[in-house]
Amino acid sequence: MNDKKKVENKTDKAAEADVTAQLASALTPQDASLATVRDILFGADIRESEKQRNDLEQQLRVLIANTQKEAAAGREALAVQMQQMRAALDKEIAQNTAEFNHQVHELNETIKALESATSSAEADLNDQIDTNVKRLNAQMENWRDELSTQLDDVNAKLSDDKTDRRSLAKMFAMMSSELSRDDEAT
Repeated sequence: MNDKKKVENKTDKAAEADVTAQLASALTPQDASLATVRDILFGADIRESEKQRNDLEQQLRVLIANTQKEAAAGREALAVQMQQMRAALDKEIAQNTAEFNHQVHELNETIKALESATSSAEADLNDQIDTNVKRLNAQMENWRDELSTQLDDVNAKLSDDKTDRRSLAKMFAMMSSELSRDDEAT
């Protein structure tokens, strides 16, 4: 934009010089003296105006250059700050990921330990159940044998008791018949 104004200013100056030169060549001596009078009267103002305009252009160029430098420095500072923030964020993400992975690993180890303990406890429980079942079966077998023996003893005793009763009954029957014969014989 500054270059465009420079070109326009140079073009305007060159055009003014051309117009002045054409006027000077086309003017008659009287017109030339009029141009000289104008230059004398207004030349200082025009030169002062041009000097002010040139000074303002120079100040504007310096201001634009400074603004561009500040903007570039601001962009660089912003880029550095963004890189730092991104690096910090990446570092935090890496730490969080590492911590998460560590916790997952610990949980997996805990699960494995619990599975091992559970299967060990289950095996122990199964062994205890098997042992208790065998012990109870043996005890029930002993009880059955004892009951069978007791039944056999009771059965034998009852048989003996029945035999004794029969023998007694026979004996009483014989005694009664002998007594009846004795009574009849007497």
